[in-house]
Amino acid sequence: SLVNLHLLNASQNRSKQGQTLSQWMADKANGFSPADILLGADDNLEFANFKTFCEKRRHALLNRLRQRVAMSGTAQAKTEVFDDDVEIELAS
Repeated sequence: SLVNLHLLNASQNRSKQGQTLSQWMADKANGFSPADILLGADDNLEFANFKTFCEKRRHALLNRLRQRVAMSGTAQAKTEVFDDDVEIELAS
């Protein structure tokens, strides 16, 4: 899923190897912090907490997308009546 996707460069990928995310993140030598993966320092990175991890990442990714997508202006919706015919029910 997209919320679980985080691209690592070749060096980072080699350093992670077979470690779990929580093990790898605990190693300060890797240079990653929870903020780098859009999570808080207290978030649980264990696999048993994967559903919560994905929900928090989804929310964080949406927030980042909203912050980085620039809108050129606000679109004003017009209230237009396209069909002003009155509906008539016919007795059978």
